Amino acid sequence: MIRHSDSLVLAWKIAELEARNLGSREIEPAHFFLGLLKEVDLSVGFVADYFKNGRQDSVEQLTKDVSELKSAFAAGNIESTPIRRQLRSALHSGHDSTKGRLRRSCESRKVFLSAEALSKSVVRPIHLLAALLGQMPMELREFLQKIGANYEAFIATAGRLSKERNNEGRPKIFLRKTGNVEGLEAELKRMRNGHKH
Repeated sequence: MIRHSDSLVLAWKIAELEARNLGSREIEPAHFFLGLLKEVDLSVGFVADYFKNGRQDSVEQLTKDVSELKSAFAAGNIESTPIRRQLRSALHSGHDSTKGRLRRSCESRKVFLSAEALSKSVVRPIHLLAALLGQMPMELREFLQKIGANYEAFIATAGRLSKERNNEGRPKIFLRKTGNVEGLEAELKRMRNGHKH
């Protein structure tokens, strides 16, 4: 049975917030890319606190998930914060932010199916990144080329880390989800405005 890791769920929630703030009606693959970029900037303490009351991944597991993303972004010469800001500007629809729960677009569902196929049982952010890079929409590919990303190294590193992840066992310490979406939104706003704590 396939399960989505806590860190993947968090990236999904961030992607939904990004899509909503950018005026999108659905969560597109580029929004998931933004979510992965943002996840590497969040403190592990914040992530662990967000999930302290009910999920399945350990603090060590969350740390490893974020570390893998950082490694892949570094291989692609991608600095998460400035790239995220540039991509956010390029994606803004010009509409006001949308309300209510957003669903994944057809393209995003295809990316998730690929990520699930890459995983043996637990889909992690690195699986999603590898799937995104494998099915990268043209506008996102062009954006990465425009900013000078090393696309080949990015794909190779994400693919290698994704495969390595499938050979590991299950973590021993578990966290629980608090459902503190307001806390997540507040943390994202603080970070967006440059007020890290």
